[in-house]
Amino acid sequence: MGEPASPILSAARGLRPEELWLGGVGGVVSTGPTAAVDGPSGPSGPLSCVAALGVVAGRLLAGGAEGIARRVGEAWDLAQVQGSGAPVVAFLDVRPPSGEDHIALAATLGDGVLRSVDGGRTWQPVFGLADTEVTALVRTPGGRLLAGTPEGVYASPNAGRAWRRTGRTAPTGREAATFDAPVAAFAVGLDGTVVAGLESGLLWCSADDGRTWAPSGTLPAPVTALVVTAAGTLLAGTSGAGVWRSADGARWYEAVAGTVHCLLADGATTYAGTDSGLLVSRDDGRAWSVVGVPSTADLDRLVWWDGRPLLAGPRSGIVRPTVAPEGWETLAGGPFPLLGLGVAPDGALLASGPDGLLLRTPTDADWTLVVEGSTGQVGRLAFAADGRGWAAPVRHGDMLLHSADAGRTWQQRPVPFGTFPLTALGWIGDDELVAATFDHRRDLVTVFDSADGGRTWRQQLTAETAWPQVHVARAGAAGRAVLSIGRVLLGRGGDGGWDRLATFDSGVRAMTGTPTGLAVLTGDGLWSYDLPAQTQARAGTCTESSTEASTDTDWRRVDGLPDPASAYDLASRGDELLVLLAGGGVWTSIPTRRGR
Repeated sequence: MGEPASPILSAARGLRPEELWLGGVGGVVSTGPTAAVDGPSGPSGPLSCVAALGVVAGRLLAGGAEGIARRVGEAWDLAQVQGSGAPVVAFLDVRPPSGEDHIALAATLGDGVLRSVDGGRTWQPVFGLADTEVTALVRTPGGRLLAGTPEGVYASPNAGRAWRRTGRTAPTGREAATFDAPVAAFAVGLDGTVVAGLESGLLWCSADDGRTWAPSGTLPAPVTALVVTAAGTLLAGTSGAGVWRSADGARWYEAVAGTVHCLLADGATTYAGTDSGLLVSRDDGRAWSVVGVPSTADLDRLVWWDGRPLLAGPRSGIVRPTVAPEGWETLAGGPFPLLGLGVAPDGALLASGPDGLLLRTPTDADWTLVVEGSTGQVGRLAFAADGRGWAAPVRHGDMLLHSADAGRTWQQRPVPFGTFPLTALGWIGDDELVAATFDHRRDLVTVFDSADGGRTWRQQLTAETAWPQVHVARAGAAGRAVLSIGRVLLGRGGDGGWDRLATFDSGVRAMTGTPTGLAVLTGDGLWSYDLPAQTQARAGTCTESSTEASTDTDWRRVDGLPDPASAYDLASRGDELLVLLAGGGVWTSIPTRRGR
């Protein structure tokens, strides 16, 4: 099956010929001769929801929900940013007079304008826009810098050091009023006219570097982006009404439908980033076609629900394949951003977000809120076959939620896990559970177990790991428990301790039980094996560097996985293994089902 559509939130020309960089909720991708999918928001990267891209001083900058990253060589470095950590939505290369090099500005939704004088390594807030939402930046032909805000336009005459309100409507028989409408985007025409697109759909223009403004047109939806083509045509992207084009800024014609997040003019070619991917026009914005690019979705979770695979990501939401070939649909009304996801034994789907924990059955048209507010913000869910369930909060480890009715109702229960949230939670027997926390300060995993269905817990072992991923699964029909900590795989022994099964140098990314054993997804492949006979158990302290691969396990590489390094999650359905690939592709271990 094909990949789900992924929004393109930002775009920038690359440093090499024919190179284009695109940002989305899951990271950054590049197209062209050196195409790559490697952006700053991979599984362990510093950014997500990349809404801004720009080139300053010969370096690519990416801005997102957590700040700013610079591309250095083939990697990304997180920049040092002063402020509250507000999301970044736009960049501007100031290009000041000689004597001040590498000055750049960044628009943020809360920290106003950030300024850098060292090519994007460090950023500081500026005077006059310290606590303001800034949605757009532009440099006028006269050298003034303009910032669009919900209150109107601010201007800076000194390379972005300080800002003040500017922009008055042209007088019509009385004193001009302040231009105070919410500005979403700017563009500069070939004749030097500055155009501002408003959230209301109105367009205003200025012929004097933003000092005075006059209305120039109206669009049927909020403006999201503006760009002027090489021929001088003005294109406007909107929320829900697609791309519109105008040769004179007054008369507008619809060019393509949909929601547009960004526009980029590159010579005679124009690109539009939309909710469903990238569009391109090579005839001055009249006709548009779809461009196949790597997905920017952040889909990183895979479960089986209602007879179909279900994919989910923090900002991509929850999607599933439709009856139509290559089609996908989003489960509307789900939490955003998504925090946790699980399936109860009776088929109910549970999803957690800022509003709490929600439930939906396959026959429901809507979600039901079962735990409201911060109490329902859970990241891990685990169910037994009889409907007993546990859910772990995303921000602390001193409490769990317990359900006795397959997730319909929940009660809080104190637990002795401390302040760190759980990184793993799972049933390993009829009344046995395993939970694990991760102390990022010491790279230390602490494992707890319960033999009475979660009423009481004991600390069982600690493990040092530089790979902070822990997974729990039951292998084979007998249900022997397996625990992975970083690169180490452990099997539950007869006395409740853990036997070391193997070490994977590339780290364990996911694992799942199969009818006869276990499947393990690592950084270099997909492996399956039948568990050997249990050996003498050991408990206590485990250190990754002291482990060696076992010699009594029959490991088998599962052939055909296209790119293990881009694999995120793993699920099983009987003898079939399903692997979630970067961008939302789903690979199956059964060759005859591939491509469906």
